[in-house]
Amino acid sequence: MEFGVALQWGDMRHIGLSPALKEVAKTARDLGFRSLWTTDQMSARSDNAFSTEPLITAASLMNIVPEMLLGVAVLVLPLRNAAVVAKQASTLSLLSGERFILGIGVGGHEAEASLASSDFTTRGQRVDESIEVMRRLWRDEGASFSGRFHNFEDVGQEPKPKAGHPPLWIGGSSQAAIRRAAKSGDGWVPALMSPSALADGVAKLRALRQGGKIPTVATMEMVHPHRPKDAASPMPVNIAGVPEEMIATLREYEEAGLEHLICSFNAYDLDEISHQMQTIAEDVMPHFSI
Repeated sequence: MEFGVALQWGDMRHIGLSPALKEVAKTARDLGFRSLWTTDQMSARSDNAFSTEPLITAASLMNIVPEMLLGVAVLVLPLRNAAVVAKQASTLSLLSGERFILGIGVGGHEAEASLASSDFTTRGQRVDESIEVMRRLWRDEGASFSGRFHNFEDVGQEPKPKAGHPPLWIGGSSQAAIRRAAKSGDGWVPALMSPSALADGVAKLRALRQGGKIPTVATMEMVHPHRPKDAASPMPVNIAGVPEEMIATLREYEEAGLEHLICSFNAYDLDEISHQMQTIAEDVMPHFSI
């Protein structure tokens, strides 16, 4: 199992946005985490009113931690033009030395769709079509497409990603998201899933792939070292407690098929998040193959 760190854990303005992101990135690198992840929130919402633009944030860190994977979990694709995202993702892949992972999802906030002049009711169809648009632009010399939302002929985008396309991880835990991951994903990255729910999703992926290799299985989870699992929290916390308790929980995730855990820490100053990362790195990660 590999371990990553979600970078946007709360409002960081009181400690300096740029220094905080850089410090957490370097600490994660030094502690042996494999990846760094941004997330996507176009507008302020009551659950978390602070979020930087994910692709720009990833780009700002690629040369600070050249040893680490950089990903978005996940980009709300229906809010964006697929051709623009294809160009951004291929550029990030090339400039980072193929360390960039593009996670995508449909989104769940109608107000954000309205803000981006996107039809919330067609977001699933938009994502499916956008995936095909991006893959053609990454692959074909003169790409053409005729669909419900995109129409173009003999279009080239250069330079193309060296590996053919950036790894495409599909976010979400719905049946539609699992089907999309089985059909089009290099990875599946839901969030806030119990081990049993993740196991159910993996079983569905295996059935849909009909015995073939399934996408990389990841999940983003709230991680609270030394905090009781039943402590009050606005979001589900599946990985918490003393190290022994977290190790036991992660064994359940491992048995369910988890390959890459993205740790979302609950901290509002650098000392606290560094302490939490250190606990995971020193007391938990050594018990799993990395």
